[in-house]
Amino acid sequence: MPKPLPGKSSEIVVADRVRLGDLLWFAAAAAGVVATPWILIDSSDETVEYRDANGFEGETVAVIPLAALLFLTFAWVATKAYHLLRGPAAGRFGPDGVRLYPEGIRSLRIREDTPAAEAPWDEVKRLVLWHRREKLLFFIPGWRTQLGLEKTIDYYAITAKEPTEKQRTSADHRKDGSPVRLGHMLLSRSVEFHPRGARSVADAVAAFAPHIEVVDERRHGVSRVIEPQSGRSRRNHY
Repeated sequence: MPKPLPGKSSEIVVADRVRLGDLLWFAAAAAGVVATPWILIDSSDETVEYRDANGFEGETVAVIPLAALLFLTFAWVATKAYHLLRGPAAGRFGPDGVRLYPEGIRSLRIREDTPAAEAPWDEVKRLVLWHRREKLLFFIPGWRTQLGLEKTIDYYAITAKEPTEKQRTSADHRKDGSPVRLGHMLLSRSVEFHPRGARSVADAVAAFAPHIEVVDERRHGVSRVIEPQSGRSRRNHY
């Protein structure tokens, strides 16, 4: 369990994690770097026709737009790697409470400076790891893991403090992708988060509010409390 230090240094930062999609992009970029000389040499003698905004037609060597495309791709991947190496804060935990930060530009792993959710410890009921249902490319079923903050004052719905038994055991999802079994306010207090960082969140919460649970609700019918690790004393978790 991390031991907070006095003053401002007592804040514990839980950083974002590298995801499978990031690794695939890095691998593709590395392969592109290796193949670029051969690609450019092979296309150096080819030309492409173009027409500008004034209707003027011309030709240019194919290597120019190809080189521009490769440069933009490498720059995008490098920017993603830079932000991941900086360890963008997904959550900050301190004596005064918890703050969760949303992604500004999802594909670049940039976190915003303004928290999407924050609360003092006496208003926190629990932190929840859950799956938000979505469709990739508008038709492929998928999900994104979220870390959400439930408050003690939350209602399950506008007119109901607690869910019914049917709602509590439901496997359905709302139109916004949130599970019916969880409160409707959870989505507005959630940020995208890699599940590998859940143990670090449990460590951070235990350092300041050991009575508050971090719960894994990703699977329907399975609610698992994530226990903090013992012997952890790092202030920043990566």
